[in-house]
Amino acid sequence: MTNRNTWLGKLNGGQLDFMWQFLQFKNEPPTVREIETLESLLDSLRVMMAQKTDKNREGKTKGTEDFADLETVLNGIIVETMGIYLEGGFEIMKGALKNDKS
Repeated sequence: MTNRNTWLGKLNGGQLDFMWQFLQFKNEPPTVREIETLESLLDSLRVMMAQKTDKNREGKTKGTEDFADLETVLNGIIVETMGIYLEGGFEIMKGALKNDKS
């Protein structure tokens, strides 16, 4: 029962709102804002992977990430990537890369 309460707390703490925004999908090309959001989330994940522990969370080290946010970061990466994919962003990127022969 504890896990259920923990997960419900996380869902009520913002995860449901985040997922609902994804469900409001609009069939439009991806925006720069979506790319920047994905980039920021990937940067957060990269920092978490490099810092290895969550022991620096007392404000001693600037630029560290809170491991309590890992699930939110991962969900964000999935949601933003899927949105960009569904909006045709991968086709746009592939086309740009094919045209860039340098």
